[in-house]
Amino acid sequence: MLRSPGGLEFCVVEGAAGTVPASTAHGIALDQVCLDIDGASYLAEIEFWCSLTGWQSQELGLPGFHRLGVPAQLPLKMLFQQRERAAGETGAHLDIACNDREAEVERHLGLGATQVRRTQWWSTLKDPVGMEYCLTDRTPD
Repeated sequence: MLRSPGGLEFCVVEGAAGTVPASTAHGIALDQVCLDIDGASYLAEIEFWCSLTGWQSQELGLPGFHRLGVPAQLPLKMLFQQRERAAGETGAHLDIACNDREAEVERHLGLGATQVRRTQWWSTLKDPVGMEYCLTDRTPD
């Protein structure tokens, strides 16, 4: 167990990376892990993960968003999002890519999720125990 500069706990494990297949039943795929970082820790957190992995940060053209240039054979991407958080309280949430975001939001609500917000590109939900995650318009393929 280790802790990043922004306070995110993570584990280093042995083993080869695999793939995360799309769900054929619903047209969804676990797409990326998004680190939610306070403004004071944002650049240090990006630099840490780039140095740790040897991968480059890519600006996405939206203020407060960077992506880690993860090799294509790895199953998940990493996104850095600057958020209003207390210093040292970096968090993380999952992003799920889906073919039909509106239908997926309705399906998740039916399973007990609640909707937090909606933007042009994603919908933020909370699962029944309060953990946030996003459904995105990114293709699951």
